[in-house]
Amino acid sequence: NIDNGTPHYSDIDAGFVEQGFPGFELNLISFAGVTEIADTEVEAGPYQVTATITSLVAPPIMGASLHYRVNGGALVEVMMSPSSGDDYAAQIPDVASPARVEYYLTATDLGGNNDSWPSGAPAETASFTIGVTELLFAEDFDGASDGGWSHASWGDTLSNEDDWERGTPQGLSGGGLGVSWSDPSSAASGSSCWGNDLGMGAENGAYNSLVHSYVRSPAIDCSSAVGTTLRFNRWLTVEKAANNDFAKILVNGVVVWESSFDEHTLDTSWTPQEVDIAAQADGQASVTVEFELQTGWIRSLGGWNVDDFELYTLGPSGGGCPAPIAYGTGKTNSNGWTPQIDSTGTPSFTSADLAIEMSQGMPNQPVILISSDASASTPFMGGTLWVSPPITRHGVQFLDRSGYVSYSYAVEAGMVGTTEYFQLWYRDPPDPQGVGLSNALEITFCD
Repeated sequence: NIDNGTPHYSDIDAGFVEQGFPGFELNLISFAGVTEIADTEVEAGPYQVTATITSLVAPPIMGASLHYRVNGGALVEVMMSPSSGDDYAAQIPDVASPARVEYYLTATDLGGNNDSWPSGAPAETASFTIGVTELLFAEDFDGASDGGWSHASWGDTLSNEDDWERGTPQGLSGGGLGVSWSDPSSAASGSSCWGNDLGMGAENGAYNSLVHSYVRSPAIDCSSAVGTTLRFNRWLTVEKAANNDFAKILVNGVVVWESSFDEHTLDTSWTPQEVDIAAQADGQASVTVEFELQTGWIRSLGGWNVDDFELYTLGPSGGGCPAPIAYGTGKTNSNGWTPQIDSTGTPSFTSADLAIEMSQGMPNQPVILISSDASASTPFMGGTLWVSPPITRHGVQFLDRSGYVSYSYAVEAGMVGTTEYFQLWYRDPPDPQGVGLSNALEITFCD
């Protein structure tokens, strides 16, 4: 068991690789529950990253760091702070749009072991975008025709074969020499995708030896694009390049991605992929994207499967605030109504027009707005308290004759970047507990 520590790991692993076995990734430090930040239009940070980090062989963790960069710039390191147990947190500050932020984590334990998340970091990172997505081109391959896509063999191998097909993959599988592979049994969306030997008819789903072929997009106009990004769904199984099997993506003939030299690529599900192609596509009136496969002779796997192809660019978001998010369920009151919380205006310090409102409460009854910096789900007075103590009260008002109330809410400068959780609590005399409760609202404030 090399996972429990050995000074000879490198020699052992290299020996097995040399004999054609897959490499072994040493698992010394565990990263669990890492925050994967979603794309956003909000420039106001901080963007918080949390993780549970545990040493598996030489505890405790002596230090952990968040590394990030904006638009391919220099990496910035932020030390992660322990919060409780093995939980760590760090923040990425405000980022002006349009931007693509890449990040990864590293940690060191008492034994001096180092590890990273994702496992391929820093070459592999998590990422998110800040800005308004502007779609340049999209194709789901479900149309009646190929839509201008073309495919062929390069003609520089003995087989001179082109096995690219558009249709429904048949989910075939195979294996040999210690490697197993499978193809999808359906497209990522709709009914069709592009792939190498989809397994239709008498086909076996595997690419052949000594093949060099491609499928190529029609020309796409990116003349007004900034930060062009390729997005698609992938299911790829290909031998490592060390064995002379290569899967590549080319933009206007330039390689922008290629499969691993040292490890087989063995997807077992459709996975979303993003590739930054700004250097090749920005400002270009005619851009073609090509998926290429070149094979050796040791093993034949399933090859490429490609679906939901998109090119997009990012535009500035103007620093917009995130929309408030309603959560939970209100307590049905003695009128049979379920009150609903909502908001008007923008949760912005600059706009100063935010109001929190509720409808379908008990007419003409007193009501109070409560808030907290954390959510909860606690049984309370026949309903649910959706905010966590300590709780702030924002003054008593009276519901109107339709059961409606509105609270003006001032966003102060120090609140920018923070999140607050709101609920309304009112009297309901015929109710057994005499209390009515709305659902709740999560609001993140911006400048």
